[in-house]
Amino acid sequence: MTPNVFIQECFDDFPEPWVSYVLKGFPRVKDGEIEIPDAPGYGVTLDEDEAAKHPYGKSNFLRMFKPDW
Repeated sequence: MTPNVFIQECFDDFPEPWVSYVLKGFPRVKDGEIEIPDAPGYGVTLDEDEAAKHPYGKSNFLRMFKPDW
């Protein structure tokens, strides 16, 4: 926990299944709190080979206003 963040919006429940393969080490929510990484910076590693398997497309974004969201 960090004292300078009271509320942090997070979409951990909504990413595509492959997101964790593309971004390794990104902070996850555990017991209602975001775990602080102990690696330098954000502690995230981008797997460029895995990212190339999921190219940008106009429909590849979080659709916050879909009825089932």
